[in-house]
Amino acid sequence: MALIFIFLSIKKSFWKKYYNNSVIKFLFLFNAYLIAISLFSDDILLSLKSSLFYFRFSIFSLAVWYLMEKSDISYKKNYIIYLFILFILLSLDAIFQYSFGQNILGFEIVRPERISSFFKEQLVLGSYQTRLLVLLMGLYIAFNIFYKNKIILGVILILTFTSVFLSGERTSFVLLLLSILLFLLFNKPLLKLLIPFIISLFLILVIAYFDKNMRYRIFVEPLHQSNLASEKLLDEFKKEKNYYVHEDEVVLIFSKEHTQQYNTAFKMFLDNPITGLGPKMFRVKCSDKKYYSGLYSCSTHPHNILMQILSETGIIGMLFYLIIIYFIISQLIRIYIKKNVNINYIKLSCLILFFINMFPFVPSGNIFNNWLSIIFYFPLGFYLYSSSMENYEKK
Repeated sequence: MALIFIFLSIKKSFWKKYYNNSVIKFLFLFNAYLIAISLFSDDILLSLKSSLFYFRFSIFSLAVWYLMEKSDISYKKNYIIYLFILFILLSLDAIFQYSFGQNILGFEIVRPERISSFFKEQLVLGSYQTRLLVLLMGLYIAFNIFYKNKIILGVILILTFTSVFLSGERTSFVLLLLSILLFLLFNKPLLKLLIPFIISLFLILVIAYFDKNMRYRIFVEPLHQSNLASEKLLDEFKKEKNYYVHEDEVVLIFSKEHTQQYNTAFKMFLDNPITGLGPKMFRVKCSDKKYYSGLYSCSTHPHNILMQILSETGIIGMLFYLIIIYFIISQLIRIYIKKNVNINYIKLSCLILFFINMFPFVPSGNIFNNWLSIIFYFPLGFYLYSSSMENYEKK
């Protein structure tokens, strides 16, 4: 898709309209910085695999903007309806797989407390739905799908909450709660959705009450891994619990594995504070003795966006991150102050997604991962489109 848009850009001279944009210029500058530090990394070719063509995700966002702008209203509405159908199908299939041990195509459950639906061995169902639901809700309202019928929105909310919970992805579940609460906070007319929100939480509690594996996975295991669970609590889950061995009573950040990887990443940052080690270098350097933090200190990435930025891109990379966070929060505050005026629902939903994608206080995936980058940059295309429409209406 990015290649096609580059071809169209050359053929139709899109440079001024689509590329002369402060957001895109900022992202290109960040990409240039990634390439520069890759050239000074210990494994230049490996690092360049992540950084050299990282700009393709920005181009992907521009392509989404272009498609939205050039499509007629019926196409846009049909596209949103297809997304709705996809969400409903995923959620119903997840519930079916949980109930019968396999989904409608015969894909069996990989782990009893982790439902994956059509993703099979890839345990990303919760992440996928969490990072798209709010965008879907924003598009639904903005384009007046089904005349903004709140019952349909409520059904989608209940189904999605249930399937994300069944996926066993704790981070996704927390981020979904955060994103929905933020979306409702900015929309007084949508406060009626608190009813399906409460129903969703009630259904989740019912499932957790009858399913000990799921109850342990979502509510107890995080406490167990962090060394915060009492022996009395753990005794109730002798069959379900994973036997984490804690040598002392020190409270851990999420788990022993996470804590050791964060320590390793921070040591890398202290050793290379200005520019870090370079993209994809955590996996290469984590085995060095000077960064060793324990048996679990090595992985492909440190599983936290802040730790990855610090260890692989340094203080300069952190400045890029802080600018993005400042931009997101300032835009959200501006919308909240003017919430009695007509709200740009697409823009709001995208900003909320940017916020949860950049949220620093939960475990996270590799920021240079191809799949995760697509999920990150997909809403950006809608944000650029809605901003351009907003600017056009002001003229």
